[in-house]
Amino acid sequence: MLTPVAVDAHSRTLHNGYGLGLMRHRTACGTVWSRRGRAAGYTTIAYASPDGRRSVIALFNAGAASDPSTIRVQQLMFRVYCR
Repeated sequence: MLTPVAVDAHSRTLHNGYGLGLMRHRTACGTVWSRRGRAAGYTTIAYASPDGRRSVIALFNAGAASDPSTIRVQQLMFRVYCR
């Protein structure tokens, strides 16, 4: 699950690796693994450290991954995660 494969150029702006259902992000405080999902007008994003000791999860109303509100929530989650 944690062995990422290459992603297309557009996706690289959102994350820099995709494993079996998990995305890898490199942040100022280290590697973060995430999972995102959408259904019926809701978006869920979950981040966790590789050792599982740190995590942050959000559920909110939003559209696609490229929706400005989704991007703002993701940026806020990174700040909270790295505190």
